[in-house]
Amino acid sequence: MNDILQNTVWKISTWNHEKVDFLSNSLEIPPIIAHLLINRGIDTPNKVEEFFKPSVKQIISPFSLKGMDSAVERIMEAKNKGEKIWVFGDYDVDGIAGTALLTRGLKRFGIQNVYPLLPERLSDGYGLTSEIVEKAYSESVRLIITVDNGISTIPASLRAKELGIDLIITDHHIPSEELPLAKSIINPRLEDPEHPSANLCGAGVAFKLALALNGSPNDLDLVALATIADVMPLTGENRTLVSLGLKHLSKYKRIGLRALAEMSNINLDDMDVEKISYGLAPRINAAGRLDNAFKSLELLLCENDDKVLDLSQELIKANEERKNIENEILNDAISEIEAYIEKDAPAIVLTRRNWHQGIIGLVASRLAHRYSVPVALITVDEKGIAKGSIRSIYGIDIIQILNQCKHILEQYGGHKLAAGFTLIEENIPLFREHIKDLLAQEKSKEKEMVTLDIDCVINFSQIDSSLLQWLQRFEPTGFGNPPPLFCSTNVEIIPHTVQIFKDLNVRMAMKQDNRLFYGMGYYLAERFFKEANTKKVDVAYTPKISTSKIYGGCKLQIKDFRPSN
Repeated sequence: MNDILQNTVWKISTWNHEKVDFLSNSLEIPPIIAHLLINRGIDTPNKVEEFFKPSVKQIISPFSLKGMDSAVERIMEAKNKGEKIWVFGDYDVDGIAGTALLTRGLKRFGIQNVYPLLPERLSDGYGLTSEIVEKAYSESVRLIITVDNGISTIPASLRAKELGIDLIITDHHIPSEELPLAKSIINPRLEDPEHPSANLCGAGVAFKLALALNGSPNDLDLVALATIADVMPLTGENRTLVSLGLKHLSKYKRIGLRALAEMSNINLDDMDVEKISYGLAPRINAAGRLDNAFKSLELLLCENDDKVLDLSQELIKANEERKNIENEILNDAISEIEAYIEKDAPAIVLTRRNWHQGIIGLVASRLAHRYSVPVALITVDEKGIAKGSIRSIYGIDIIQILNQCKHILEQYGGHKLAAGFTLIEENIPLFREHIKDLLAQEKSKEKEMVTLDIDCVINFSQIDSSLLQWLQRFEPTGFGNPPPLFCSTNVEIIPHTVQIFKDLNVRMAMKQDNRLFYGMGYYLAERFFKEANTKKVDVAYTPKISTSKIYGGCKLQIKDFRPSN
C-alpha cells in the first residue's frame, strides 16, 4: 500500500516536420498548433476543418444503428393505437438526462401518453425488473422503452413477453452472450468497434432514437450533460455532440439547469466540461445517489419558474447531504485502514452495515487514489445481502479479477477501473481473501509504468494570448481527448506562494525566462512536499485562459512535476 501517486514516465512527442510544415503552410496556422493537431490524428485540412468547426452535419445517421428501423416502426404503431408508453431510465445523470430527452422526443413526435419512470436505488436496484414490468401491466402499459439500461434484463424481458408488453431496449453497456427478448435493441456495443457511434452514452442512444423519429437534433444540451457526466471518450461524434450541446446550453439556458446553475454560482454563459463535471453533474446525481432521482428528472423537464427554484434547492441540499455522508464514510474508512490494514496490503476490503449504498463507490475511488491499491467497500442490508463497489488503479483490470471470484458473487459488472457487485454476507471473508490473493499475484508481476504523453517542450516565454486562443479551440477536451500538454524545464518555484487546499491540491507561482505564472495541481500536494524539495523543477501542464485576478489571465493546470536534473 502506497499513499504516493504512482511514478510516471514522461513521453515527449517527436515532431513530424514534413507533416507539420504541410499543415501549417496549407492552413496558415502556427507550427506548434499543426503539431498538436497531428498528435491527435488530425493531419489533413478537411479533418482540421471538422475538428475546429463541429456542426450538425457531422452527426451520424441514427439509422446506421441496428434496431433503429424496428424501434421506429413499433413507436409509430403505438402512436396510431394511442398506446401508453413508459420510458424507463436509470438514476445517474446519463439515465436521467436520457429519460428526459426521449420523453420530450416522443411528445414532439406526437405521443402524449408517455410517462417517464426511474428506479429507486435502495428499493428497486439497477435496471428493469420483473416487478416493474408487472406494475406496468397493471397500469395498461403495452410498450416500455429503456434508457441507459436493459441489455442485461433477461428475466424482466421474459416476464414482459408473458404479459404481452413489448420492449425497446436503448442502452450502451456491454452486452453478455444472451440478449433480452425485445421488439428492438439499440446498443452501439452491438456494432462493429469501429462504428462512428460506438462510444455513445445512454442519453446519446436515446438522442439517436429521438432524431430518427423527428428528423431534427433537439436537446443537445442534455446529450452533452450526460456524455461528460458518464465520462465517455470526447472523440469523433461524441466531441461533436458535446461541442454543440455546450453551445446550446449557453445560448438557450434550459430553465431547470439555469436555476440550478444560478443557485450554485455557476455561469452558463461560458460552459465547459469542467463546469459540468464538478458543478452541475454532482448536484443532478445527488438525489439518485441518496435514493430517488425523480426530482432531477423533474428539473430537466419542468417549465415552471417557481417549481425549478424549489427543485434546485432540494438538489443542492441533497448534494450537501451526499458530501457529508461521503466524508463520514471516508473518515471512518481511513481510521480503520490506518489502524488495521497492513502497509503493504495489495488491496483494501472494508465492510459496514451502515454505509450508504449510493455513496461507497465515490469513497472507494478516493481511497484507491490515496493509497494506490484497489479498494472495495461493502455495505450489508438487514436481509444479509451485501452490495459493494470496487475501484482499481492503473494497470489492474478489476473485471478480470472479479471474473475469478464469480463463484462467490451473486452478480457483478462494470469496467476495468470500476465495478459493482452483490454477494451474501457470509461470503464476505472468502471474497476478501480471494481479492487479496489475486491482487498479491498481480502486485508480484512486473508492472507497466504509467506513461504521461506530453505534446512538446516549450518555454514560458512562448505562452501568450495568441497561443491561449488557439488552445481554446481544442475544447471540449476530456477523457479520450486530453487537452494539449506541454512541459517546461528548470522552472523556479516561488516558495512563499505555495498554498495547499483541502490537504490535496497545491497552488504556486513558477518562474522561467523572467515570466511568472501561477499553477494549480490537483491531488499533487503530498507529492510536492515529498519530491519537489528543490527550487527548480520540470513541470508538465496545460495553459488555460483565466478570468481570475489571481492568475493574471493565464492559469497553468499542472499535471505532473519532477526535480530538474
